[in-house]
Amino acid sequence: MDNSVILITPADQSHAYEAQSRIRELSSKGAIDLFGQAVIQTDDKGTPTIKDSDEPALEIGTITGGLLGSVIGILGGPVGVLLGFSAGAATGSASDVMTAADAFDALPQIAARMKPQTTALVIAAREPTPDAVDALAEATNATVSRWPVEDVLAEVYAAREAADKAAADARRAALEAKTQEVKTKLADGWANFTAQFDTHKTGHAA
Repeated sequence: MDNSVILITPADQSHAYEAQSRIRELSSKGAIDLFGQAVIQTDDKGTPTIKDSDEPALEIGTITGGLLGSVIGILGGPVGVLLGFSAGAATGSASDVMTAADAFDALPQIAARMKPQTTALVIAAREPTPDAVDALAEATNATVSRWPVEDVLAEVYAAREAADKAAADARRAALEAKTQEVKTKLADGWANFTAQFDTHKTGHAA
């Protein structure tokens, strides 16, 4: 069985919800193991939002349980949910303040297929064979793209690491700037102090 992230993109955007309903049926019949799904819509600028989604059947928490959070969170909004449903918040990761647009870039293969003003269904599933989902796609006049779970999570990890590094670099730059500001103020204060001291010293000498 293959564990995959699958993007189903109907030619008619309204059919995304039909595809969603059929995916739920496939899951209820045991044709696939559905870990999570969401209808994603991009606006005229390509910014993604979640229109409708399901929570995972089990909140396992780590790699498997966090898969929906990894994929749907990336595609659908501000993300810290990269692993486990709140890994960003739990670890203090900088990725929990990434914008939706920044996060969308974390999955370039999926983002490339989500053009502006597109409505599609993204699912995380285990398939005995691709036949059931492929038949669904054919029935809804949709294209299907699949990626191994490992590849998607690798992209998510890379995005998280990049976000954390960027945040660390920004903090370092801010600290350096603040340090320089304080040093300048202290130097000015010391110069003023020594000038007053010298004036006082000169006055006493006279």
